[in-house]
Amino acid sequence: MKILLQKILDAQVKAVLKKYRPKVVGITGSFGKTSTKEAAALVVGAKYSVGKSEKNLNNAYGIPLAVLGARDPLGSSFGWMRVVLRGFRLMLLRDRQYPEVLVLEMGADRPGDIVHLTTLVPCDVGLITSIGVSHLEYFESAEQLQAEKAVIVSHLGKDGVAVLNRDDALSFAQKGHTMARVLTYGEHSDATVQMRSVMYRYDTESFGLHFKLSSGGSTVPVHIHQALGAPALQAAISAASVGVALGIDLVTIAEALSSYRALPGRLTYIEGIKGTHLIDDTYNASPEAALAAIDVLVGFDTGGARWAVLGDMLELGSVSESEHRRVGDYLAGKPVDYLVVVGERSVDMMHAACKAGFEEDKVFHFDTSAEAGRFLQDRIKQADVVLVKGSQGVRMEKIVKEIMAEPQRAGELLCRQDSTWV
Repeated sequence: MKILLQKILDAQVKAVLKKYRPKVVGITGSFGKTSTKEAAALVVGAKYSVGKSEKNLNNAYGIPLAVLGARDPLGSSFGWMRVVLRGFRLMLLRDRQYPEVLVLEMGADRPGDIVHLTTLVPCDVGLITSIGVSHLEYFESAEQLQAEKAVIVSHLGKDGVAVLNRDDALSFAQKGHTMARVLTYGEHSDATVQMRSVMYRYDTESFGLHFKLSSGGSTVPVHIHQALGAPALQAAISAASVGVALGIDLVTIAEALSSYRALPGRLTYIEGIKGTHLIDDTYNASPEAALAAIDVLVGFDTGGARWAVLGDMLELGSVSESEHRRVGDYLAGKPVDYLVVVGERSVDMMHAACKAGFEEDKVFHFDTSAEAGRFLQDRIKQADVVLVKGSQGVRMEKIVKEIMAEPQRAGELLCRQDSTWV
């Protein structure tokens, strides 16, 4: 049944794309795909009618949903029937409001995933955020993962645009693997779309991101309120580059980015109990994202203690131990007061931090997020800043639920929810 459904969806997608001929922006990378997709849709939507993949639905089922403009049926047979019926309506009738541009996140859990997606939905613009060691579980090596990500630009034709991160060596290296025009972004002086004078404000009364956006001899200021850390900056500059690739002027791009807000669980600020401050980064975790989150924690200076509450980073395959230790080493060199780790793999992080000089009596390990949440309820004090981060499987958002000032808003503010939260 699944195979038949997949064949029907694929046929509908090809027919709909042939009929409506939207521009397609494909986004992949090891980090920041969903945030970049959201920011890019904001920018593109300032000039064109836009459709996008919802949430992180970036696979062989999620991409057809975006192309057909259908909601996630959540496994319901009747829901999938409605999706298929919508596909036939788009094929047989003319929808005058069909998007001019589709902004699609394309993920790679296994070899061949992006090959399949780009064959099904060829892109006009292909963007690689960065290439690292996340989601290595089903890949034989980091090199195999890199080759998979490169497909997003290698499949482009001569009329396409490859958008590459000039500050990420592996992303930028893909410039030699495409026939398309190459557009780069970053702080590097050679970047086509450049960010300069970057400033983060971590004042909890008015925090945000400020930078200057330059391209083609023009420069405009960009202000994004309530944005935290390098991931928000990367999402913004990536999205700006997509806008430039599609001919949108910098002033329009800056205005669109001013309304960007991070998705729940992606470095968002939440008020905590007892007058504490929470940094919720519980949607998922990878080594590079963990380091970026630690930098955000260090940026807050409220007069209270800094707590790093870190869970297992999953899907790292053979590099799991070394990558957890790398995060522990990094943490030990930062002005962080307490470390709380959750899960079996995070023990490697804890050991590395202690070996690198973190005080052992300020390190705590728990098997579950529920235990860690109860512990923090008792220990945190006014003005403390608490970073909570971990992979989806560890359910670190449960900790945030335990220590947020308004737990009745958990269904609204957190990235995942139990039915009892709503």
